[in-house]
This record gives sequence, C-alpha cells and structure tokens, in this order.
Amino acid sequence: LDRSVEADTPEAWTSIVKWREYYIHSTLACYTLLVLLLQILI
Repeated sequence: LDRSVEADTPEAWTSIVKWREYYIHSTLACYTLLVLLLQILI
C-alpha cells in the first residue's frame, strides 16, 4: 500500500503543477491581450 501511494502522489503532483502552469500562462496571455487592446484604443 505504501508503495502504491508513493507511486501515485508524484503523478498527481505533476498534473497539479502542469494545470497551475497552464492556468498562469492563460491568464498572462489574456492580460497581455487586454493591455494591447487598451493601447490600440487609447
């Protein structure tokens, strides 16, 4: 049981880290697009 838990935790952790990186990159992309639109409008 301990081995299975140790084997499962890294995969879950990596998936969470990947999701977090994707979320951060998506928010940064949206933010940059908004800034560009504001610069064009202004």
